[in-house]
Amino acid sequence: GTSDVAYSSGTLLRDSDTVIALCERHRAMLIKEWPPVEKKVALIPPPPNLFIASNVGGVARERGRKRLGVTSSEFIVTFFGYLYPIKGIETLLRAFAVVSAQHPEARLLFIGGKVGLDVEGGGSYFDDMQALAKDLHINARTIWTGAFKSDEEEASLLLHASDVCVLPFLEGVQLNNSSFASMVAHGLPIIVTRGPLMDKAIVDGENVLTCEPRDHQEVARLILQVMAQDELRARLGRGARKLAAEWFSWETATEKTLTAMQPRLPQASV
Repeated sequence: GTSDVAYSSGTLLRDSDTVIALCERHRAMLIKEWPPVEKKVALIPPPPNLFIASNVGGVARERGRKRLGVTSSEFIVTFFGYLYPIKGIETLLRAFAVVSAQHPEARLLFIGGKVGLDVEGGGSYFDDMQALAKDLHINARTIWTGAFKSDEEEASLLLHASDVCVLPFLEGVQLNNSSFASMVAHGLPIIVTRGPLMDKAIVDGENVLTCEPRDHQEVARLILQVMAQDELRARLGRGARKLAAEWFSWETATEKTLTAMQPRLPQASV
């Protein structure tokens, strides 16, 4: 019938038996669209769509650092993912300029290239960010890998080679962000920005460090804190691995999906 028809989704929310949201912000949007959907929404973020290389014995880390041509004394600060305006790359570049002035052994690594989608400003953003790195006099300490293939080991080796990851997104990080899922799967210390609605699973001081978007001084402070504190890096790494096991493994996602579908799955005959 014509009752309970939502503007954006028509009768889809009303007539679905189960609705899967990829993050808390998506769930909130669905509930705002049609409040009765709340009782049938399951939160299931997507696992990383990246080949994860084994790092038993630190072999993958050693291989990744060899490919980068860095020594054991160099500290790698990494951004992972496509580069376009909403990613807040300028914040990270300005933060790294502060860090680099105090620690010339630090290196900034960008794993990813220009976005292939039709994103406003995306075409020139990559070039603009490289120009900004030169203006900040950090281009000699910055590595740009360009695009990578998700089904090959290259990106994973470079993530294993990293010491801390930073995602300075202008709208904050959410569970549905594939770059965040990939970092978490590698058990890395991660610095992220807060958004309007943070997922409860992302906990400041436990599995990430958080700050406000566009605050390069705070990003720099957090990077310096991670550099200086071995125990903090270890704690964040443990927290990331725990988060990966609870939310980002393919086994967990499959189990949660089957659980969400269970009431409607046909029962096997006895």
